[in-house]
Amino acid sequence: MKITRRHHPLRDRELEVLIQQGKTLLVVRLPDGSAMRMPRAWTDADGSAVPEELSVTCVYTPDSLRELLGLVDALRARHPCPSAAGVCYGPSVRRDHGHSANVAPDPEPGATT
Repeated sequence: MKITRRHHPLRDRELEVLIQQGKTLLVVRLPDGSAMRMPRAWTDADGSAVPEELSVTCVYTPDSLRELLGLVDALRARHPCPSAAGVCYGPSVRRDHGHSANVAPDPEPGATT
């Protein structure tokens, strides 16, 4: 079996499959003799490698992006933004100079209070 996952340090290396764990995981023997679990989708174990042009760096799927949008919409519904520009900062969001929006910045060194 060969690793086909883009950017994997052992990409294109032939490894021995020791165990198949269900339909999605394999246990493979690494070059140093140790074993590692690996997603079957990262290999050509099914006889089909992903063409290079389809092996993109983005790991998001349309479904995962839709799920993320649903989460953002739900959060916005819980805390509507009064700003016309649609940009709101919650009480713990950091703004300029790394200071929290609800905490006064530390005084300058040598300053008196």
